Amino acid sequence: LAENAKTIAIIGVPFQSLADQWVDELRAFNISAIKCYETRNNWNLKAQQAIASHQMKDPEESHVLAMVVVNVTLKSELFQNIISEIPSHELIFVGDECHRYCRENGTRSLPEADFRLGLSATPFNDEEYGALANAELRNYFGEVCDTFTIKNALELDILCQYKYLPQIVYLKDQEYDDYKEQQKKAFPRNDENNNQKWNMAAVSGMARIIGSAENKFVNFDKHLEKNEISGRTIVFCG
Repeated sequence: LAENAKTIAIIGVPFQSLADQWVDELRAFNISAIKCYETRNNWNLKAQQAIASHQMKDPEESHVLAMVVVNVTLKSELFQNIISEIPSHELIFVGDECHRYCRENGTRSLPEADFRLGLSATPFNDEEYGALANAELRNYFGEVCDTFTIKNALELDILCQYKYLPQIVYLKDQEYDDYKEQQKKAFPRNDENNNQKWNMAAVSGMARIIGSAENKFVNFDKHLEKNEISGRTIVFCG
């Protein structure tokens, strides 16, 4: 796109650490992105001046302006005002970890860009609980256009080789009772528009019970002992 016209690319991310990675990657392509995070004094005036300069350039001139912004700043009134005058046909929005926009009104603050790309390993919620949020995300970004699987990454040596060993774990009696109680509260009810809405606080409560199930840790200790895993071991927890 930028080879044929001037373009502004806004990359939205949830965390500053991820923003720093984007800035480094863009630098490898000789693109010096404006870091729209940390204190506003570091980027406010710089962003306004860069956009003003961009708007004065020839519409057919090749020019790229990149802005990396954390989501908290992205939805702020200050940032929204700064980008409000950018023509949609000159704007690309990349939403990294776009599943974080997958909630009711989650895309409300996202730019009205003609070109949109959402990146996520898990873009959508469970359809049973999050059909409306999923529909909103699809309405903004469109359907899935490409996938890069774990299998692809392993075959290309982008990920280190690993074994996937599922373990069946049962909830204890009290955990099971608490889960069933949350499940009752989560049951969907019709809102004023006759749409079924789940009690997401209760759904989150169900997830927390599963996530902290005591037998998971008992099973994990047994697995370490059985496989004689010790020393320098990295454990990733979901």
